[in-house]
Amino acid sequence: MKTRQSLPNKIANREQEDFPDVAQLSALRAWYAGLSAREAVVRFLAATKAPGESSRGILGRIRTRLITLAHARHRPDLAVPFQHTAAQREERCNDASRAIEVLRCLPAPQPQISDDIDLWLPARSVAALRAHGIDSLADLTVRIPRRRRWWITIAGLGPARAKQIESLFAAHPQLTERARISGRGQADCGRTMGTSSAAARSRRIQRRFQGSVAYVYAQCEQRLRGGSSLAVATRGAIHPAGLSQGSRTTDAVGDRGASARVVVAHD
Repeated sequence: MKTRQSLPNKIANREQEDFPDVAQLSALRAWYAGLSAREAVVRFLAATKAPGESSRGILGRIRTRLITLAHARHRPDLAVPFQHTAAQREERCNDASRAIEVLRCLPAPQPQISDDIDLWLPARSVAALRAHGIDSLADLTVRIPRRRRWWITIAGLGPARAKQIESLFAAHPQLTERARISGRGQADCGRTMGTSSAAARSRRIQRRFQGSVAYVYAQCEQRLRGGSSLAVATRGAIHPAGLSQGSRTTDAVGDRGASARVVVAHD
């Protein structure tokens, strides 16, 4: 009975197939060592070269594959030795050889939360998700609700492709955990900003009232017990020299239609 291959295994096999073989790497090394593109291809790739196929094009595709593999393994530094003009190849010979050996020994790439979805998902799934505004694994984790039929609102995806995506996240639970940590960090940042704003408001109140909030509250309470109105008690607490404590004296400021102030004490 033929079993369906899981998505992570497909990716691992694709990466293995995409790595240049011995003959291709030998041709590339010979070109870096100083042979012309035609000589390097004829010596090592004559059996696979199609009639009329460009030797420079063959070597260019090998370099492109190595660059792609370096980025897929999250090692952009290993792509740099292959990014140059033909005239600079001999200067990059040693760096390119070292990069090839390092790439050969690196483990299979693991998905990162910031990866583009086309690194890990089939082309049809990628097209459907991009049309829905989802471009990275982070978008996929955050924007898709965690429910059984989350894919139903995404045209062109369907249950089979949705199951492939779910298998990717099931095989790499760290993706969901990193997304959860990121969301918790944003929430903590929001709470910190709210606390800072409250503290700033408290400082502004204290400067405006020329004393501590507790002091103003106490003065208001004392004058209210003495029979003053709330507006008179508040202004009297702010300007204690204008009224005698506990008196029913007319507001020194005068009846100017001043609106009542509500004082909130923050301990």
